[in-house]
This record gives sequence, structure tokens and C-alpha cells, in this order.
Amino acid sequence: MNKLLKKLFPICRSITGAGLKKSIDLILSSYPKNIIKNSKIIKLKTGLKAYGWTIPKEWVIKDAYLKKKNKYVIDFKKNNLHVINYSYPIKLINCDFDIIKKYLFYELKKKNSIPYITSYYKKKIGLCLSYNNFKKLKKGKYDLVINTHFKKGFSYLMETIVKGKKKEEVFFTTYLCHPSMANNELSGPIIMSEVCKWLQSKKKNRYTYRFVVGPETIGAIFYIKRNLNILRKRVNYAFNLTCQGGGKEFSFLPSKNKNTQTDKICLNILKFHYGAFKKYSFQDRGSDERQYCGPHINLPMVSVMKKKYHEYKEYHTSEDNLKFLKISDLKHTLGFYKKAIFIIENNYKCSSRYPCEPFLESHFKFNKQGGFKFSGKMKLYLDILIYCDGKNTILDICEILNISFLKNLKYFKNLRKKNLIKFI
Repeated sequence: MNKLLKKLFPICRSITGAGLKKSIDLILSSYPKNIIKNSKIIKLKTGLKAYGWTIPKEWVIKDAYLKKKNKYVIDFKKNNLHVINYSYPIKLINCDFDIIKKYLFYELKKKNSIPYITSYYKKKIGLCLSYNNFKKLKKGKYDLVINTHFKKGFSYLMETIVKGKKKEEVFFTTYLCHPSMANNELSGPIIMSEVCKWLQSKKKNRYTYRFVVGPETIGAIFYIKRNLNILRKRVNYAFNLTCQGGGKEFSFLPSKNKNTQTDKICLNILKFHYGAFKKYSFQDRGSDERQYCGPHINLPMVSVMKKKYHEYKEYHTSEDNLKFLKISDLKHTLGFYKKAIFIIENNYKCSSRYPCEPFLESHFKFNKQGGFKFSGKMKLYLDILIYCDGKNTILDICEILNISFLKNLKYFKNLRKKNLIKFI
């Protein structure tokens, strides 16, 4: 993880262009050959349209700086957050500070941080710096240069398919379009890469897994345009990967429908295996779940995060760096997805082979109290059996009984082994 993270962090990315392509190439090159064979890069040409959106011209940046007496005050090459993403060019030489300051942007609430500012679809020019550094600037003459231009080019998506026995799919999506921010930008692609490699190393999976990475919002919209029918027909579970680091406590943003199998899986794991977590409403959405849960697609997509976007002080600033994003936190998050995939692969509908309660004593040994007062394992088996109607999944039954899927799957398997239920 750490090696790929360090390679990706310095790259100046945007929703189009060389930085985005280089980042996708780095992720792809980190995969084993068998994953590369099942991956493809999709090029989206300038001017391409989907649902009212248009792929903009490619933004090319060569340099950006502010100098006073030939000494750098702001240097894009030291931190690519110093320039507004998609800034138009400007060249002001030996110019008064009163003019220069019109092109300088900062965040009053985060005085020590360089803010991340974009202007993809509206003309804007400027450099970014911390408010505290702005306050240090004195009157005088400055050189302000932003060396950028626009050309017809491409945006990019990467798609990887790990095939399983079924055509039904589990969908993972994440974004890659922001410059040097670690948790908000890179934690999703890093986790996706690790999940993808882990799945490929396993024996044949029951489900097919689809992984997509591209620029946030516009990438999702164009991917939906190309794959709408497949996504609607095949996707049974869906995860949006964003803000995967920043501590050990989880945050959960449900799907639009709130009661999908993906929602139930996540809540079962979080409740029984991770303790306290912060739960949000779908009205708190802000990433690509906005597109994939759209009115005519409605994927069962959730976002399981650590510190949610907008909810931590380092968000969209230079403080969201490699010191903030710890590998140990990413490994902790990866453990969650391994649990989720285990549940997905083992989440069958259950049907009892008897129309009523079977005589369990002929199959199991219990310490039974007299009459109809059941307890312990016998009570659990009977509670499971009563809901095995061929419609409920193992997960549904665990939710009804308020028990952990992972800790209690063995009881379902025991019932199947005794030929009391079947998995369908």
C-alpha cells in the first residue's frame, strides 16, 4: 500500500489530462498480470456528452508561482494545491500587491492550510495559500505567473472485472481526480486495489466483481451512460470507496433505499465487530453515490468511511497528507471489506425442508428444559428455522434475530449438514 501511495501522492491530477492518466497507469502497473488482462482503460474525448454533461478540454499546467524580488512566495512545484485546479493562465510581472491579492485565495476557517479549490466549468484564475501566509505578505512588487493552457484531449476511466461463477455482480467504485490529498483522494483507489488483488488470489468466487476508478461525478456519469443496463440488471451489492482512512472509527452512509442487502451487511459487521460508529442519512451524500443511486438506476450502494468527507478539519486542504493517512488505518478498513465479501459469498436464501418445526433431538444433543421453554443452542436453531421460508437470506434472518452473521453462520451450515434446510 505505502509504495503505491507515495507514488500517487505528488501527481497533479484533475478530471482530464496527463496526471489522471499517469495515476491510473500506476494503479494498473501495481496489479498482477492476470488482473491487468481483465482490466481496460476507457478514454473519454473532449466534447463527449452524457445526460447534459460534457467532457471539458484537457487542462495542461506547466508552472505556477508568486515571486517577490525573485524569491518564491508560492511555488506550485512544491505543492500542487497552490493553484486553482483548471485555472486559466495569467502573467503579471512587477505588479503592485493590491492587484496581485485579487488572484490569491485562502480559507479563513483553516488558517494554517492551503485550500483545495477547483473551477472546472467556470473561468477562474488564481493561486492558493494558507491564510497565515497570506497575512505575512507585504506591500510591494510581485511576479504572478500561471502557465496553463487548454486543448482537446481526454478524461479516463479504468475498469477491472474479476469473474465469478454467477453473472450477478458486486460493484466497487472510487474516484481519482484531486491533486495531492491522501485520505479524500487516494485512500479509495488504494483500498480498491487491495480488494481487487485479494479477490483475484482466492479460489473461484461465487459473484463477479466490477471495479471502476475515474474522476469523481463526471466519470461516474459517463460510466453509467456506457453501462446503464448492465449495472441495473447485474449489480446486487455496491460500495463507493471514499475517505477510507483517518482513524479507527467508522462512518456509514446508507443507500437511498436504506434497506438493501448491502446496507444490512455493513450494519451487521459494524454493530457486532467494530462497536461504535457514526451513522449518516442519505441526505448527507456528497460523492459518487449521488450518481449510482440516481432515480433511474438505484444501485444498492453504500459508503463505509472512517472520517466522512466534509466532517474532518483536514478535508480539502494540504493537511490531508501522508502523515494524516496512516497505513495501519487503511489495513483496518481493508479488514472490513474482507468481512463484507465473506458475507456476500455466503449469503444464501434459506428454505426449511419441513413445513413445520422438525424434531431437533434426533439431530442434535441439547440440554432441554421441560415443556416448551427452549434456551441456548436449541432456541437459536428453532429461531433460525422458523424464518427459513425460502425468501429470507441468512443475513435477513441474522437481522431479525439481532445476531452476528460471521459468528452464527456455523448454525446455518449445521442445519444444512443435517439436511434440515437448503441454501438456494
